Amino acid sequence: MPKITKTTTSPAEGRSALEPPGAVRAMWRGARIQKAFWWIMAGGWAARRREARRAWGGMFALTSLAMLFVSPLAWTHYFLWWVGALVVLAHRRRLLLAVGAVSMVGLFSVPARGLGVHMWLSVVLYAAVVYDLWRRPTGSAPAPAAR
Repeated sequence: MPKITKTTTSPAEGRSALEPPGAVRAMWRGARIQKAFWWIMAGGWAARRREARRAWGGMFALTSLAMLFVSPLAWTHYFLWWVGALVVLAHRRRLLLAVGAVSMVGLFSVPARGLGVHMWLSVVLYAAVVYDLWRRPTGSAPAPAAR
């Protein structure tokens, strides 16, 4: 009867073939840190100049998109996570029309999904919400702070 011996593998051999290299992980962490920074800046500082409904809506949209950035969801769930941003950006009809058109093209295009078209659209929506919270409120005086 042959003798059974335990073989050891190095940590490199035990890793999954799908695990990203260190540089990709570092870029992903950097992107998440940058998103968190803008979430704090838009929510903690810029949203104070907005009326309460607009400020809370913007923070909900940014939080929803931030959860999308850090969670491993399938691309079909993007539409659910975009709802907050779509409500907050309802006054920017051309932007939403463009996002919807590109999203539908990406939905039916395997190469576009492979390139992450829906994640890029999420980044665009995130930037648009941050911009919307940062720009000066319309009117001569800033809106009162929400309490």
